Amino acid sequence: MEIIRTILESTLPVFAIVAVGAIYGRRKELPARQLSDLLVWVLIPCLVLGSVGGQSIQIEALWGIGLAAMAVVLGCGLVTWLVFWHRPERRALLLPTMFMNSANMAFPLALLAYGELGLTHQVIFYVAINILHVTLGVAIASKKRGLGEIFRLPLIYTAVIALALAASGHPLPEAVVKPLNLVGRATIPLMLLLLGSRLLSTRLKQVGLALAASFIRLAIGLAFGLAMVALLDLDSHARAAVLIGSAMPAAVLNFVFSEKYDMEPELVASTVVISTALSIFSIPFVLWWIGPL
Repeated sequence: MEIIRTILESTLPVFAIVAVGAIYGRRKELPARQLSDLLVWVLIPCLVLGSVGGQSIQIEALWGIGLAAMAVVLGCGLVTWLVFWHRPERRALLLPTMFMNSANMAFPLALLAYGELGLTHQVIFYVAINILHVTLGVAIASKKRGLGEIFRLPLIYTAVIALALAASGHPLPEAVVKPLNLVGRATIPLMLLLLGSRLLSTRLKQVGLALAASFIRLAIGLAFGLAMVALLDLDSHARAAVLIGSAMPAAVLNFVFSEKYDMEPELVASTVVISTALSIFSIPFVLWWIGPL
């Protein structure tokens, strides 16, 4: 019952904020492009630097979990590209199938199920995914701009700095972390409000594609996670972090990137919401599969 309550406590606020964005968007139009720029240039870099650069992470654990995270991301991307080979939306579908919500849903689940040690390993998975998201994810979303766009944005630099600080054993002092987190915490609600506003224009004919993409994100992602923990022979908490992370729904940040680069934002928004709704049923199964550590 505690697991079910945690799942509901993690997902219901998400849907509530999305609903507020939808209601507001029906009355007034949100400046989506300008807000997306604010997120990419200011809010998300502050979130990454404050949350990752403000703590110490064991470099040994980072390698195993990071390798597994990379395999899950690339594996889901390959499956998506092959399944939707003849669809013009295949590039847009890569984002929500490859990159999952590895923070605000995964963290409370890991903490409740496996304690502080479980949470620490889940943060490592998040760091690995975040590095891939702000590099490979931006390259996918920006289309013709490719790798050059990665180095134009501050995301890659803040991610590398944060990771170096965390791995060095000398994280940022609390006096620096607090203002960074104060700004960075505006990221999640603002992304959800933008998502809700965009959902008003979502085309129903894309729901089938969004369902298929959600299946890849949740089921195929978990399958790659299971394969990697077996192949790498990860220990109990690292195994739990990879399996929980690989089974998470699509990240809201995918929608921000798709909005910024005008890459099928309605389809990406649909996949984020549908995969999040389906995860209410899939996450208990994953936790049961992992079992007690």
